[in-house]
Amino acid sequence: MEGIDKMTLRFLYVENRLSIDAIAEGFALPRQAIVEALERWNIPNPSRRSTSQFPQTPFDEATLRHLYIEQGHTIQEIASLYAVTRTSVISAMNYWNIPRRRPGPRRQTKKE
Repeated sequence: MEGIDKMTLRFLYVENRLSIDAIAEGFALPRQAIVEALERWNIPNPSRRSTSQFPQTPFDEATLRHLYIEQGHTIQEIASLYAVTRTSVISAMNYWNIPRRRPGPRRQTKKE
């Protein structure tokens, strides 16, 4: 899209919470162009989020991703590690769009 890139649109719409109309006016673009870009780039609507405020957690996004995705810790393990509720961890995961694993026992990986 000419005039605005994905990172700028995400920053203005999600982080700064500017309206679609304000963004369109600021970039001299039709409102529909902004709506289509939001959909195309999967930029979430902050007003529709259940956790629209920045999560108040003792960890940041990179730490949570590392613990959950890379190291394979469970939500409960992360909650216990930081002395927060499971709900706090889940809210942070939702806010940062961290995909959840299916519940159940973890698969054992082969160690060579």
